[in-house]
Amino acid sequence: MATLEKRALEQALTILKGLDARFWVELPTGEVYGERPQGDEGRKRKSPTWPKGSMAKYYQPLLEGLTPGGKVKIDCREFEQTLQNSVTGWASKVWGPGSYLTQYDRETNTLSIMRTA
Repeated sequence: MATLEKRALEQALTILKGLDARFWVELPTGEVYGERPQGDEGRKRKSPTWPKGSMAKYYQPLLEGLTPGGKVKIDCREFEQTLQNSVTGWASKVWGPGSYLTQYDRETNTLSIMRTA
């Protein structure tokens, strides 16, 4: 490790220790500083409400043939507004960000999507 890198590491470790922070650093050389966290102390994830891919199976056939300027209204069924999150993620990935507009209507529980590009 170069002198500059050693100084930077020492400074970082000094700051972390001064903050009484818990940390664990492992260098590519195998050197370890701090204490490795034990157990599952990370962020707890919410278990999924629907089986993986069930939303995509529902909306993808409706959107795959949509051309620029085309519109479709999707009944959100039990998915409610969560469907909008899934649809916008898929549309950004497939069509590109900013190439569509969406609107969720709470009264009718429908999602309207228009492809713009």
